[in-house]
Amino acid sequence: MQQKFKSNLQNIITECEQLKDQNASFNLEISNFTTKYRIRFSNIIKRAQTEESKKMQEEKSLKMNIKLHNYLCKQIIDSTQYNLQRPNRKAQKYKLQEETFFDRNPVLYLKQQLQQDKQRSLKLSLQARHFSIQQQKFVQKLENYKDFIGLK
Repeated sequence: MQQKFKSNLQNIITECEQLKDQNASFNLEISNFTTKYRIRFSNIIKRAQTEESKKMQEEKSLKMNIKLHNYLCKQIIDSTQYNLQRPNRKAQKYKLQEETFFDRNPVLYLKQQLQQDKQRSLKLSLQARHFSIQQQKFVQKLENYKDFIGLK
């Protein structure tokens, strides 16, 4: 009976050692598995963080570009408005200077009016001459056309 007990005890010890070895290999597999997935998980987290930082950088860049665009548009609008108002300011300034100058010098004002009238009449005479030349050319073309079709 003692022999049987020893053999059972030996079998139990062998089974325990086998279970211990199996448990160790299982623990090793679990450790490898957890390490592998811990690395994968950390890589996924790193990738997500880099993507998030890229998105934040792009958003920041986009916001800066929008601010710059708005600033430049505002500058263009302001300069355009200033340039549109500038001729009016200049015209008012020169008109005021002209009025005060001619108020003090009526003879110069009359001379200027006379000179402007001469310029207008010269311009009208040039336009009349040009019209007359165009009319003569048209009449000549009409005469040539009549000769061509035999109406004369």
